[in-house]
Amino acid sequence: MKTKIEILEEVVAHFATNPRATEGLDCLYLTEDGKRCGHSIFIEDGMLGNIDREASAEILITKYGDEIHKPEYRGHSVYFWIDVQALHDIDGYWQPNSKGGNDLTEGGRLYFEELKNKWK
Repeated sequence: MKTKIEILEEVVAHFATNPRATEGLDCLYLTEDGKRCGHSIFIEDGMLGNIDREASAEILITKYGDEIHKPEYRGHSVYFWIDVQALHDIDGYWQPNSKGGNDLTEGGRLYFEELKNKWK
């Protein structure tokens, strides 16, 4: 099982080279062009077609349980996944970079460090 810190670091690394899953002002689990949000990158690929693209981590985990996640990411509380989703969803935490992805802003770095301290 991946640790919470490893998962948080994977979110930041993923978005350094991949665009966030946004359409207009909305953050989505899966966009029409295949972008995924900070929580959905850990969801079993076969489940993505069955979920509401605008649902929250709390709703999805309540409905499907922890089995919605890939096996190596199971075993974490819904509250942790809510924080992972919030890290992705808040526009002010991210800024475009030259690699086609996004880097954390200063506010994003502060929140990222806060989450790492909270979940260590």
